[in-house]
Amino acid sequence: MASQFKKILALKNLINLIIAGIFKFSEPLINLKGKMTKIDLIVTRHPGLVEYLIEEGIVNSSTPVVTHASVEDLKGKHIVGVLPNHLSCHTTCMTEIPLDLPVELRGKKLTVEDVRKYARPAVTYVIRTVADFENGHRESLEMGRQGY
Repeated sequence: MASQFKKILALKNLINLIIAGIFKFSEPLINLKGKMTKIDLIVTRHPGLVEYLIEEGIVNSSTPVVTHASVEDLKGKHIVGVLPNHLSCHTTCMTEIPLDLPVELRGKKLTVEDVRKYARPAVTYVIRTVADFENGHRESLEMGRQGY
């Protein structure tokens, strides 16, 4: 019981340091059902989204950014952005910042102000093909069941 109390107290102290801005993680992390994972790559054509991701602490300024991604760019990485399914199935997982954009802004370059205004909470997906499951890729199946 005493060791549990010490762990809770240490966690509370760490949270207070983070809130106060004294302690910062060197790499921003996303919590996927208790497992912390960092973003490896940003895929976007919107500089405003990159700025927003940095402001929100989802990525840092050294996270690579590409406007168009190939399978080689994505393999085994946790990316943030929007990809077609035939590419996203090659990622470990993909985090999206859903944007509730009005019709007049769709297809246009977004500023950081636009992203701030229309952004919703981040959503992380694991996308696999049916063939992955049929070919016995149990790891893919287990990752999907666990939510990351």
